[in-house]
Amino acid sequence: MTNLVLIQTQIFSRSQELGWTHAELARRAGVARETVSRLKQRQDADFSLLAKLCQALGLTIEARSEQPLRLNFPYNWSNPAMSADAKMAAILERGLFEDVLEAARYWGLRRLQAVAKNQVLAPSVERMLRNISAGFAA
Repeated sequence: MTNLVLIQTQIFSRSQELGWTHAELARRAGVARETVSRLKQRQDADFSLLAKLCQALGLTIEARSEQPLRLNFPYNWSNPAMSADAKMAAILERGLFEDVLEAARYWGLRRLQAVAKNQVLAPSVERMLRNISAGFAA
């Protein structure tokens, strides 16, 4: 499944959860109903259209880089079953700015922030996340 098809699936799943018709989704996104209907049939999958529909639904699109994770600190991840969330938690706990920034690039800022919510962070790491978020927004 390509990324665009996955996004399309999420759009129509969320729209259905909200009880929105194609006409309602189109109205809220500022596009024609026919455009939404064609998209439902897997036609016209264009990123700018998907972005408009996601915005109307309150969904976010995060692109993850295919570049490898490059960290400065030699974390001990010898356990191959270690989850990405556990790795992010270790990076946040260590609190090295370059590694926190790299984790945000690799896994996505929103996912890193979600992991951070479940941890007690040093004030400096909380500040790092705010600064990184402001930088990504700019």
